[in-house]
Amino acid sequence: MPISTNGLLVVRRPHWNFDPKGRGAFRDCPPELDGVYYSGIDRMPWFDVDEGLYDGTLPEDLRAIRKESIDSCTDFSGIEVVTGLADAKALLAHSNAREDRNEVVAVRSPLLEELKGTIPVPEHAVSWLGCDVVAFGEWSLLREGLFSAPECFVEWRQYLNAEGLLDLPEPAAADSFSEAYDEAAGKELVEKTAVGTQLLVVEIGRVVV
Repeated sequence: MPISTNGLLVVRRPHWNFDPKGRGAFRDCPPELDGVYYSGIDRMPWFDVDEGLYDGTLPEDLRAIRKESIDSCTDFSGIEVVTGLADAKALLAHSNAREDRNEVVAVRSPLLEELKGTIPVPEHAVSWLGCDVVAFGEWSLLREGLFSAPECFVEWRQYLNAEGLLDLPEPAAADSFSEAYDEAAGKELVEKTAVGTQLLVVEIGRVVV
């Protein structure tokens, strides 16, 4: 039976979620806490595809797929997805041509459903891992909060699962997590988000391809 998701992304595997050169917003080591690696949406999405896109080495058919995912993201979420499993597989194969560093993930949330609609994925192909808390159009508060300044999120450690995501007791708990993040930002321990930024609680699923 197919299940509904809101799109697919190619992201770095948790242990490979880093750029040795530390370019831009990318860390030079993977976000990790006591042996648990962050496994959310903010794992260098499309990084290895985009290197080929910008240096002109990405094959034309893959370039068209990637450009469509960029051009169709008009909702300001910053979450660029493909809607076909075959397309995701093709982009994954290109990304892993040199080294097996990437995987396909499915995402779903009520707000993403409103913005992007749904796509069917075979139920047996997705293993749901947990929830990420994302500032709309910005970044993961889990990655930049709990994994960056764990001393500010002591009470949230109990909800961090073995996949490096949150098992939230209820969706509304994300508001309390955001408050803890804002408090840490006020102490200049984490990066501030824009005033009034909307929260996304995004379920992350690992897709078997």
